[in-house]
Amino acid sequence: MSVVVRTSGDPSTVPEALRGEIRALDRDVPIFEAKTMQNVVGVMFFAPRMGALLLSGFGLLALVLASIGLYGVVAFSVAQRTREVGIHMALGARPAQVLRTVVGEGMSMVAVGTVVGIVLAALAMQPLATFLYGVSPVDGMVFGAATALLLGVALLASVIPARRAAAVNPVDALRYR
Repeated sequence: MSVVVRTSGDPSTVPEALRGEIRALDRDVPIFEAKTMQNVVGVMFFAPRMGALLLSGFGLLALVLASIGLYGVVAFSVAQRTREVGIHMALGARPAQVLRTVVGEGMSMVAVGTVVGIVLAALAMQPLATFLYGVSPVDGMVFGAATALLLGVALLASVIPARRAAAVNPVDALRYR
């Protein structure tokens, strides 16, 4: 037999008061367990919570690895253009113009990748919708935060090598291989 009690007060005090009332009615009735509904629900949802926590951790790890990879690819791409930057500078381009051009071209490549990535991620989330409770499979906040982080990393990955290349003497940049 189970007894469920609803209270408007503090639920942690109810089990002891209920034990006292049951003992007053009949001392021979065994009471095995008394716990709050919050504890019962917490035990029921422990496995799904741990699964969600584990998946969130893997998602965060994937975001960090994607950021590192994106930084490496974009920085390498921009660094490969040092000779081109030297030619532009030798022909009279100002460092600000070179910086704007190199960063703009690097970010346009990243923008295309971002749009394709968002579309593919949204499509990949549809089969997982049945496993989600109370959360949209295409959560704008999560997609926006991940996109903003990756775009920020890509911007840094474009700006740092582009500034370094724009600051180099054009003659040295032309010798660069």
